[in-house]
Amino acid sequence: MKTIKKREAGKKGRPLKNEKLKTCYRIDGIIKVNDAFVLKEMEKMGLFILASNDISLSPEVYISTPF
Repeated sequence: MKTIKKREAGKKGRPLKNEKLKTCYRIDGIIKVNDAFVLKEMEKMGLFILASNDISLSPEVYISTPF
């Protein structure tokens, strides 16, 4: 983590002795992806349910029938 002090007014040059400075923080880091978690969540998103009131249709026919 890095601390940066800047002038409040945005002026250029050296700040005065009694001038109030704005403190900013910069955080450098690396983002890592948890592949196992991502795959698990993608599997959840891929589920869907087909429902019908017609019980005479087999699942294969129901899936292949365009609506």
